[in-house]
Amino acid sequence: AKIIASERVDPSTYPPSKQKRLKKVAHKADGWVFQTEIQKNWYGNSIGSAAVKIIPNAINKEFITAEYSGPRNKQIVSSGRLTEQKNHALLIKAFAGITAKYPAYKLVIYGDGPLRKDLELLASNLGIADKVSFPGYTTEIRKKIERSSLFVLSSDFEGMPNALMEAMALGVPCISTDCKGGGARFLIKNGTNGLLTPIGDVEALQTAMEKILSDQFFADNLSHNAHKLCETHSPEKIYAEWENLIKKVILLMKIVFVTDTLSSGGSERVLSTLANSLCKTYEVSIVCLRKRMIAYDINPAIKLAFADDHHRDITAKLLWLRKYLRQYDLVIAFMLPVFVATLACMLFTRTPIIVSERNDPGKASLFRKIIRRMLLFRMQHMVVQTPEIKKYFPAKYHKRISVIANPISEQFEWQSALSSHKEKKIISVGRLDPQKNQKMMIDAFALFSKTHPDHCLDIYGEGPMRQELEEYIERKGCRVRLQGRSANIASQMKSAQVFVLSSDYEGMSNAMIEAMYLGLPVISTKVSGAKELIIDHINGCFADDANSIAQAFSYLSENETAAREIGLRASNTIKHLVDKNTVLQQWMDIIEKYTKL
Repeated sequence: AKIIASERVDPSTYPPSKQKRLKKVAHKADGWVFQTEIQKNWYGNSIGSAAVKIIPNAINKEFITAEYSGPRNKQIVSSGRLTEQKNHALLIKAFAGITAKYPAYKLVIYGDGPLRKDLELLASNLGIADKVSFPGYTTEIRKKIERSSLFVLSSDFEGMPNALMEAMALGVPCISTDCKGGGARFLIKNGTNGLLTPIGDVEALQTAMEKILSDQFFADNLSHNAHKLCETHSPEKIYAEWENLIKKVILLMKIVFVTDTLSSGGSERVLSTLANSLCKTYEVSIVCLRKRMIAYDINPAIKLAFADDHHRDITAKLLWLRKYLRQYDLVIAFMLPVFVATLACMLFTRTPIIVSERNDPGKASLFRKIIRRMLLFRMQHMVVQTPEIKKYFPAKYHKRISVIANPISEQFEWQSALSSHKEKKIISVGRLDPQKNQKMMIDAFALFSKTHPDHCLDIYGEGPMRQELEEYIERKGCRVRLQGRSANIASQMKSAQVFVLSSDYEGMSNAMIEAMYLGLPVISTKVSGAKELIIDHINGCFADDANSIAQAFSYLSENETAAREIGLRASNTIKHLVDKNTVLQQWMDIIEKYTKL
């Protein structure tokens, strides 16, 4: 059975033990309905991947009437249970402060409760017992209040106050304390369709009451705007929102991502960004074929599973993966080795599969190329990073292939490198792997450093070639530093003069587009991604060997104005292409094709 939970009050007012229990079990609901943003924020990540909707109460049809514009009774009204929460004592004290100026007005408080005698005594002690009445509960509250001059809600906390909503729908000028829970603030746009006053502030409430009673034009304007709630909170609209949420919960799709690991890497960063976004709408899981360090923040609502925890044998692992993935409505597999394994183990099943090629497909081994070609029919859709990669695949698949760039991480501020203090350093970011050809970069820097001995080259990243590169650097005798991983690579990039990419092949280099986004001039080999984005010496520089890279180093380090112009044009080139919201929407458009029943 599916469970939809609905919070009706301010949860921060619950006893601490109840608050703790609520947050512990909140994730068990498939859907949550809140009346205010404050309620939703209180629960935060504890609701997990549940469908969430803010839906106010519907106005009772009895209160949906034609707008009234005639004379009003000299009566101030309030309704609600006579308890400490409602703080009617505040209202009585504020009313006592205006009786001398407005002697003809009465205060009528509808409702009953344990504080009735205390409130009657308070009115008596303030000398206004003859002006304050407590009629108790009534089944005809609309008739009792619809011609009143003013309605006041004086509560310390509320969820979505029905009494205030109904008074506003009737077009009665309204005042409410800005009570905890946010319902009053949700309904009242201060000064437009009502007035808000601080909790427990007698003087502020008194001033607000006098403002409305003394200015008929202002009161009529509040009344007119408040009456619009009849449209925005009609039963038809509110019940339709409930119906949509119920349908969504019933049809809530389960999506699983498959990857090799969640260690540091461009593919892993894109996957984690996408999963963290989708978990707000879908039930999301991530399966890693190998268990390694997790380098990226993963929303607690996302379920993580590791194939290594279940089997080490490859055949047993694939059988486990098949069984696990069949629980889901959609599978998204990243990287060639992973998506080939996924397609193979999901043969003869109907679960839709989206695959994402993250590298230059022409550089795969012959064996992987053959296996990929054999299994590609099983995928429903493929996401690649450049048009050139799309063209690599047979034309019969082109309608099922989308080109989507990598989203930029939030730590990268657009064009921030243009105004940053520069150190005499060149930077590169990438896995220490033969594909990245860092040796050619080091050779280039060794040539450059002969005429620029005060510069250094910082290479960020880890990988299997660390020891080999350390020895290579030592033999070259130049200022090259292997800096390892950095939690804030953006700040390291901003302080550099130049970014360099020396790869033999790429899909679309995350590090390169991040450098361009910051406004850092980029030197790159002519690899996929760079060829689509860079115009030589306009928004970047191409180089194909150590000599040409060294020449580009010299040009950009010696010509500050030219370097800045190249960086500026690079940032403008890349801005909209890698915008996180744009990229995520492109992914969502594809995913929604396969998550509709």
